[in-house]
Amino acid sequence: MLLLWPLNGMEICGKEIICRGSVRDPTVTVTVQLVAVDGQTNTVNSMVERDGLF
Repeated sequence: MLLLWPLNGMEICGKEIICRGSVRDPTVTVTVQLVAVDGQTNTVNSMVERDGLF
């Protein structure tokens, strides 16, 4: 997996974010985990396109 945005370790804010990256196998499931400053964690699945971009 190649994460294009946000870069590892970046601090971001907002109600919505867009993660960009690519995987070699477009049949995989990409799961994104967001951890807030207060420790609250949100986990969501990302859509993976046929060419492996998510």
